Amino acid sequence: MNILNHIAVSEKGLVINTYTGELFTLNNLGIEIINLLKQGKSKEEIINFIISNYDVDENTLNIDFYKFVELLEYFKIIE
Repeated sequence: MNILNHIAVSEKGLVINTYTGELFTLNNLGIEIINLLKQGKSKEEIINFIISNYDVDENTLNIDFYKFVELLEYFKIIE
């Protein structure tokens, strides 16, 4: 998964699609996931990082994480 070149992400969690002008805001975990994607981490590495750093059960995380990834793909933020 890679963040597309036309996507700008601020440190505060504002995501801007420079092609369409669409704006999105992320919560702290969303920012963390985007930063891990920028580092080239795989889905598995991101899930393992979240499990070890947040109080969440693995089943809930898997569901929520893949829904989040689907949204990122739908809005053409990642490929």
